Amino acid sequence: KSNFKHKKGSSISVIILMIIISLSLSTIISVNKNISSRYDEAIKNIEVGDLNFFISDLNDVDSITSKVKNNENVDYVLKEEMLSSKVIINNRKSTNSYFMKKYDKDNFRYNVYDESCLKFIDNIEELQEGETYVPISFREMYKCNLGDIIEISNKKIKIKGFIEDPFIGASNMGLKQFYLHEKDFNDLYNIKLSDEESIENKKDTDIVGCFLVSVFSKEDSKLSSVLLKKELKKEKKI
Repeated sequence: KSNFKHKKGSSISVIILMIIISLSLSTIISVNKNISSRYDEAIKNIEVGDLNFFISDLNDVDSITSKVKNNENVDYVLKEEMLSSKVIINNRKSTNSYFMKKYDKDNFRYNVYDESCLKFIDNIEELQEGETYVPISFREMYKCNLGDIIEISNKKIKIKGFIEDPFIGASNMGLKQFYLHEKDFNDLYNIKLSDEESIENKKDTDIVGCFLVSVFSKEDSKLSSVLLKKELKKEKKI
């Protein structure tokens, strides 16, 4: 009788354990599915190319993009001017150089978090001179908050808001990008030009110019982004 009770108790424990494992697996699968769905939605919202690469502004970017456009699998190509530099946030200098984009109200497609950083705001405020929108991952990386200051080549910019950036901004990626008002972007661009004129080796400048080139495949193209990249390299277009 005692043996029977022991076996019965063991069986119940195994059943309970199996139920817990099943519930845990279901939760993990559901969370992963939701994350994947949100990522796809966010990527679609900001229009990320099937193939994306950076080109130094010291190269003939127009010539390169023109060659890429001629590929039979390419639908269209977009290029965005960017700057790259190390920054200081809360007296902590970044180990990586981050990318800076010029803010354009009419083409800004990123979601901006509210003060709680738990949900998005409906009416996004226009970026003013001396302000920046930075990826939400900066909060964890630099323990920064709204109103904190980012220093870029002795220029001080205030954090206006945190954005959702699934492309260049995930916390597990070294690459980051943030948005600057046109006046601030142009000021930093002029600093870059001034630095380049004052030294022989342009690699030593604090601020570097580049372009983000986004390549969009035709709908009927059968090439994946990996195969498209191989084909463009083979044709010596990139």
